Order: sequence, then C-alpha cells, then structure tokens
Amino acid sequence: MRSSIWKLNQIRTQRLPESIEGLLSVQRTELFAVQTANVDEQRRSAIAWESILDRRHPGWRKRIGDLSESSMTPREHCFIHNNRRVSLDFYKKLNLALEVLRSKPESVIEIGAGWGQVGRILWHLAKVKYTVIDLPETLRWPRVFLHAENVPATFLTDADYQNAGKADCLLNSSSFGEMPRDTAAGYLRYFNSSRVRRTVLLNRLLNTYDPWLEAQREHECGWYFYADPTAAVERWELEPDFTTIPGVELHGHHRELFLILREGTPTLDSIDEIASQSWTAHRSNRASSRTTHILTPDMRVLQTLLEHARVRPTARSLELLLQYLESISLRHPFEETRFLRDLQRQLVGSTDTYEPLVAKLQRATSLIIRCLFYLRYA
Repeated sequence: MRSSIWKLNQIRTQRLPESIEGLLSVQRTELFAVQTANVDEQRRSAIAWESILDRRHPGWRKRIGDLSESSMTPREHCFIHNNRRVSLDFYKKLNLALEVLRSKPESVIEIGAGWGQVGRILWHLAKVKYTVIDLPETLRWPRVFLHAENVPATFLTDADYQNAGKADCLLNSSSFGEMPRDTAAGYLRYFNSSRVRRTVLLNRLLNTYDPWLEAQREHECGWYFYADPTAAVERWELEPDFTTIPGVELHGHHRELFLILREGTPTLDSIDEIASQSWTAHRSNRASSRTTHILTPDMRVLQTLLEHARVRPTARSLELLLQYLESISLRHPFEETRFLRDLQRQLVGSTDTYEPLVAKLQRATSLIIRCLFYLRYA
C-alpha cells in the first residue's frame, strides 16, 4: 500500500495553500517515518549517523561548521546533539549533499527534491547553482522553503525538465522507484552523460511484493535498467549502511540501491564463470538462504548480472539474472521480475508479454483494493 499512501498524500497536498503553513503540514506528514520522540533512541540514531558520516566523509564536522537543522523544520522533529540542532532527516540529507560535493560540482539538478533540504545544504556549503524538477503540486514546497532560507534556485515542472540544460551532477533519491517506469526512464534517458557529468541515485531495488495487493509495483520499478548504459560505475551499494541505522525509518522499510555513475567507459565482468556455478544447473540449489537485510553474501555475482542487464542485456544474461533472483526470492517475487521477463522475451524476438492468467487476476484485485482505499480516505 506504500505507493497508494504516497499517491493519497499527493492528492491531499494539492488542497494545501502555497505558504509556510502548508509546508509545515507537508513536513509533519513526510517526517513521520523518521521522527522519534524517545530521547534514548534519538541519541542512538544520532551516534550511528555521525559514525557513518565519520567513515564516509572524514572531516565533515569542520566542513559544515555551525550548519544545523533549518528553523523551518517542525520543532517536534528536532533535537539537540553535540550542541547542534539536528533531525534524522537532516543527517540523511547532509550525507547525500556531501556525496554530491565529492566531485566539486558548480551546478546540480535534483529530481524530486522534497522541500529542498539538500539544496539548502549545498548552497550553504558550496554556493552550488541548484535546479529542482518536480510535479507542479509538490514543486510549491521547495519554492516556499528555499525562498524562506534565502537560497537561490531554479524551479521546473516535470513538463519542462528539458529546459534544465547541462549540469555537473544529477541527484534523485526515493522517487524513481515510486513513479511510473516510463516517467523514470524518460528522465534517465534525457539526463545521460552528455548532459550531466555525474549521477547520484538512491532508490528502491529488488524488493519482494504481494502481487494480490501491490500489482502496481510491477509498473513502478525498473529505473536501474534505464540508467545511462555508457556511464561507468563509481559506487554501487545495495542497502548501504545509512539506510539501516536505528530510527532511519520506523515503518515500511524497503531495500535501496545507492548508485553513482560518472563519465567513463563501463566495465563488465564476464558471466561465463557465473554460468558455470552449481546453482545454475540445479534450480533447487539455492544461491543464498539469507533472509535478512543483505540480499546475498556474494554481491559480486548480483552486481555483475545487474550491470549486464543495464549496459548490454542479452537473453543469456537475463536468464541467469532471473534464475539467480528466483533462487533467493524464497517464493516471494521481486518487483522487477515481470519487467525482466518481458525484456528477455523481446530480445529473443517474441512479441508476447509475460502475463499469465493469475497475474491478470492479481492486477485486477490490486486495482479494486486501491480504488476502495482512495474512496475511503481521499
């Protein structure tokens, strides 16, 4: 139901005025997932976050100086730690901003900026030229927030994103995996390495779902396979440490991939060695029996198969990827499975799409449930 709730929030925010009061209402709704009033939990979460920042960005305290959480953030979501006003969302956005600043960009485009917290941090730390692209109904909030914070920015709707021009860095977090696949594909195809030198992405990938309740997930996934196939991987982290710290998300946790692409030639490891492993010959021989946060102990195999699907998909590499995912799925399908099967069938020349009768029934059931949900709460 996560996407249904997200869509409901979009409908609700359309009714709010474009004002500080409207922004505060949105913040209270969106920050609910990362808010905790428990003092001990706040302290543990802050210690965990700062440990991660020490590891990923040595010297970050000196770099940010006295920068703290915005006074625009509702007081109930903030607390004092080491004489600094912070929130869990502040740490999250600070980490993303510092990752963006590794390449010393002069211009940054962010697609789906929330209310512009990353843009505020980028401006205070490096006076970066900042552009926001978002839906008209949600573009109002970064406009209100950044204006109140005296941060200059350019605002473009999703219909005008091709006016953004070139930039040093493209950023997207937590929305490519929540929007229709064709929409995410349009953004990623347009902002390729000919328009941005570096791309920083943090989005859901390889989550299992219930086809009877969440059939729409099949059409809101697959962004990874549209990421620029001509770009080289700078960083590839499935479920990075900063997504699993205490209090980072109190409900609805999902697996995310932290992907950074840069200008350069992609490198692909051979899949011949993978194809010779024993699990490929015996479908009952599981590649991994782990069911905790980490999907598989051998990330190299998974990354290699996914990179082949992104850069140079073939029927053989997709078959190996699908077989590998089946071996670790524990009978719960991954959101990307149907998309990958359709892509495989296209590569072998089949015009049919993968939708057995049970999938049609699941899609219809899920649609009815979502309609009832909207009628009840919208």
